Amino acid sequence: MSLILSLLIILTLATTSVYSSNSKTLSVCTLKLAGNMVIDAEKGFLIDVLNNTLGKYRPLKVQLFPPVRAFHSFAKKDCDVLVSASERFITKYTSEETVELPIGLRDYHTVFSHSDQALKRLDLAKPQNFVSLHKWFIPQDFAKKHHVYFAHSLENALKMLKAKRVDYFIGFNFLSLEYIKEKEIKGLVSLKDIRLDPRKVVFLIHKRKNSNHLKTAFKKNLLKYVESGDYDRDINKHNVPNYVLMSRKDFLESLQEI
Repeated sequence: MSLILSLLIILTLATTSVYSSNSKTLSVCTLKLAGNMVIDAEKGFLIDVLNNTLGKYRPLKVQLFPPVRAFHSFAKKDCDVLVSASERFITKYTSEETVELPIGLRDYHTVFSHSDQALKRLDLAKPQNFVSLHKWFIPQDFAKKHHVYFAHSLENALKMLKAKRVDYFIGFNFLSLEYIKEKEIKGLVSLKDIRLDPRKVVFLIHKRKNSNHLKTAFKKNLLKYVESGDYDRDINKHNVPNYVLMSRKDFLESLQEI
């Protein structure tokens, strides 16, 4: 066998090996989420959950994007996993079927305003003008009844509210409160007694041929993560409040549904 042919075979095998390894890497799209949920591509409670579940099954390539770009990239299948979304997530970019992977968290929607007076005027039985971040950030069918302007970022949405360009903002309670606290935004008030459309927080994967393998690995590793006590350790490490945690019974039952 000639030296050149031998080198070509070695190079081919090396290239195949590298390609095979890369093809097993899961591409993850995420976005900054307040309350220590996603601090950056390497830190946050949801990143810890990701590393202890899908990260135990495949190598991960995590990319941090602005919110709309993260959703758009997942919808275009530029990434395999979206961290994170809510159950019944539907983007305006795609209607492709997805698989929801519950992670033990739940949030609900509430309304914020720039003043107590505006909140007192609010009548959700009648059409109102709202600002929000994205379709995933509002209750299901909410936009059919109310006019909702979608800002490109939570920052822009709350700036509109502060400037009184709209009277109301609708969004997930925990994420919105934590963002307002983190950015030290003053003067906004919320409806503490209204909890609209509670939803589980989930990771999303595309429904593909290998999605059953991913689901099985996710469930197996998540159960190990919980049983070892490391899940609760990370809850405490990131100061995740009790009110966003599903009961352990409901959490485990939700895993049986995937």
